[in-house]
Amino acid sequence: MEAKQAYEIVLHLIEEKDLNFTMDELAEKLKVSKRTIYQQFSSKANLLKQTIDYVFDDLLDNSQSSPICQLDNPHPSSLEILQQRLQAFPDIYDLDKLLRSSAAFSSNYPEQWEYVNQRLDELGSRVFEILLDNPQVRILTVTEKKVLLITLQQAIRKLVQGNFLDQRKLDFHDAILALNKILLEGILY
Repeated sequence: MEAKQAYEIVLHLIEEKDLNFTMDELAEKLKVSKRTIYQQFSSKANLLKQTIDYVFDDLLDNSQSSPICQLDNPHPSSLEILQQRLQAFPDIYDLDKLLRSSAAFSSNYPEQWEYVNQRLDELGSRVFEILLDNPQVRILTVTEKKVLLITLQQAIRKLVQGNFLDQRKLDFHDAILALNKILLEGILY
């Protein structure tokens, strides 16, 4: 059993059943025994944590190896890679599958939900670094940098909280694209 296959099936099960899937169901989908699963993952909580890493490691990967980084420019800048990833983010990455289960995560797996939030903060910090490395972004004061980082991290956390978007009749895809446009077009010269 490959870990990547297990993560992808876990994401599918989360999408299908929320976090209410059983390890028996996972074993059935993987066509392996539960014992095989538990040899690789000590618990369901451990499996969820590693699935979170799987989603975020791909998202935070700065290399061009990602299928969404097929740009015309053979040597794209960090900003071009960021733009491409943010535009493809809602369609490509499986983060939304995890996030739709935020209520279940926060009540049933609080440690894993806190870990999701830590990884979201990493995402905000990574976007922040890429923006500041861009020569088209004006020089920001120390205070502006702190406010921008807080704004990024809090905006990302809000957009992924359970029913936050639903209550405001916003779509995850549209909200991410709007954030992308505000970030990349709103602060550039």
